[in-house]
This record gives sequence, structure tokens and C-alpha cells, in this order.
Amino acid sequence: MTWHAIDLIQPTIDQTKSFFSGPGLMTKWIKIGFLIFVFSMLSGGGGSNFNFNSFNNLGDAMRWEEMETPGFENIKTSIDETIAGVPLGTIDKINFSNFVGDDKETKMLGSEDIDTSLKANIEEAIANIPQETVDGAILIIIVAVIVLFLIGIVLTMIKNIVFFTILEGITTNRVKVLGYVGKFYDKAVSLTILEIIMGLISLPFGLILAFVGISLFMTLTGFDLSILGPFAGLASNIPALIGLAGLSIIVFIIMGLVGFVLGQFGVYWMYLSKMSAWDSLKKSVSLVTGNLGQVAILIIMQVVLGLVVGIIALIAVLIMLIPFAIVGIIGALILIPLAAGGNAAVLIIAIGLLIIGIFIFSLIAAIVLAPLSVFFFYYNLNFLKKILPSRVEGITRIR
Repeated sequence: MTWHAIDLIQPTIDQTKSFFSGPGLMTKWIKIGFLIFVFSMLSGGGGSNFNFNSFNNLGDAMRWEEMETPGFENIKTSIDETIAGVPLGTIDKINFSNFVGDDKETKMLGSEDIDTSLKANIEEAIANIPQETVDGAILIIIVAVIVLFLIGIVLTMIKNIVFFTILEGITTNRVKVLGYVGKFYDKAVSLTILEIIMGLISLPFGLILAFVGISLFMTLTGFDLSILGPFAGLASNIPALIGLAGLSIIVFIIMGLVGFVLGQFGVYWMYLSKMSAWDSLKKSVSLVTGNLGQVAILIIMQVVLGLVVGIIALIAVLIMLIPFAIVGIIGALILIPLAAGGNAAVLIIAIGLLIIGIFIFSLIAAIVLAPLSVFFFYYNLNFLKKILPSRVEGITRIR
């Protein structure tokens, strides 16, 4: 018995070499590298997750006295009163050598006293938040979630179109950045809808895990669970929490397996056929269950190849980092003295240049390392062709 995952390595290497040869190589290489860069960014391979850290320091730039929104003054008063009631040294609770003065009498504040006082003040602060402010915050959160959801749909559509565009480019040897959008639009819509459905199925169980984690933390630290409102009873039921956590983990494992089958086989079968994403997923599940041995060897070989390719990529990235590091050091030597006086404009410019530098470096790295990515696209496609039943027509199989 032959193992396709092993036998296909050399033919796939030859395919990759053939693709990166011939006339117009530079243009083709840049185009495919750019497409791989976009696909990696949108699929998370390039760190494309939304970054909400820019909101973390929002409070630092706002002054309480400048707020005119109804209800915020009440929050300010509540927090001021809360802070006033927190013993000195509570914030610096890691260092228990802090001493707290009570008139002329000095005593050491123990960690248990700190925890009790801090919890009491947090609970008091939460209880004193005006209802209209809570309602406003909930509305803002809902609107933000809807906006991010819509943005996510658009980005997922783009990612899927780019994926099919890459496959078309490497199989036809005609790479186009936008030329295949119309051809693969319907496939991208079908795949996006299925991915959204899978995400919506997983979402409630993710929220359940978050609730379980918060409830267990509050229980173990002695917080008053009544602040959870109608969920307080469930939060105090440890067996129920464990059961919900176990159910959520099982669902995530199942969805992970479904995602693996879809990403490893389903999307490639979609490219080779006229099937919808759902039909492709169903057929891929049947295909995998009928070829468990071959798929197991594939997974092992992907791990091995991933390690080898990862080492090669790491060496290449370190070499490419040298000129960027030199430019960065020169830039730092110029900008640090200018920013020494607290010049905010210089700091903003420095951050902007850093972001641009990271973007340019990531793009260049994707272009330089494009052959490694193309190899895996070929490899996955060739493996699928090997295990497809011989009755499936219209597919060119690699020998």
C-alpha cells in the first residue's frame, strides 16, 4: 500500500519549481506573493485579528470634568467615593511591606484585609452605576458587535475569493489579482455563509465558557454572585457549571474537526467542482471517513513538513530582518532625542512609521517565502485528487 502524503512530496516540489520559472517570473512571483499576503492576513496567519488595544488608553485621554453626558457624573462620584474607601497600599498589594497609617497608630495591612476591602468596594462601585449608563453601554456594545460582524463578513468574503484566486493562478500558471473575482464570487458566497453558520453555532458555547470562567473566579475569590442578576443561581451551581463547560468543550472539538475537514478538503473540492460549500463538506466528511489511514499519514507529514518549512522560513525572516533592524536603529537614534521632551507628535510619527515598517516587512516576507506557501497549496490539492474516487470526472490527477 502506498501512502499518498509521502509519495506526493517530490512531485509537488517539481510542480512548485515549474511554477516559479519561465518568462514573466518576477511579475508572477510578486502577484502570487501579494495574494498570499492578503490571504494570510485575513485568515489570521499574518496576525489579522482585530486589535482593540487602541481603546485601552481611551480613559487616559479623557477628563471627568469635561464629560457632559448624563449619568457620567454619578459614575465619577461613585468611583471617587470608592477610591476614598480603599485602604492605602491596596493597589500595591503585591508588596506586603506597605504600612498603613491610622492617625498616629501604624499597622501592617494583611492580604486578606486587602482582598475583602477591595471586593467590597468593587461591588459597591458596580451597584452605584446608574441604570441609564448601563443601558447606554449595552446599546453601544450591541452596535459595535453588529458593525464588527458586518466587517467580518466582508473580510471573510475577500479571503475566500483570494483563496480560489490563488488556486486558479497556480493551476493555470496565470496569476491575476482581481481577474478571477467574478468567476469565484458564487463559491466565495457559499463558503462564507457556511463559515458564518459554523461561527454562530460556536458563539453561544464560547459565551458559556466565558460565563463559567467568570462564575468560578467570583466563587473562588468570594465575590457576591448577586451582581450577576438572574444568572446568580446558575453561577453558584458548580456541577451545572462543570457540565456546561464539558458540553462546550465537546462542541468546540466537533466544530474544530468540521473546520479541519472543510479547510483541508472541502474548499479544494469546491474549487475542482461546481458544488456548494455544504455539499462539499458533506462529501468531504464521507471521503475522510473512507480514507482514515491516508488522512492520518497526511496529518503527520504536514507536521513534519511544517517544522522543516518553519525552520527555513525562520532563517529567511532573520536574514530579511537585518536591513529593517538597521533602519529601525537609525530611526530610533533620530526620534528618541526629539521625543525626550514629551513631544506627542514625534511619538505618533514613530508609532506610524513602526506600523508601516511592519506592514512592508510582512508583505516582502510573503513575497520572498511565496514558494513555501505555493508548495502547500499544491500539496493539499494533489492529495485530494489522489483520494478522490476514480468516478469523479473532470479532474487532472498527478502521477
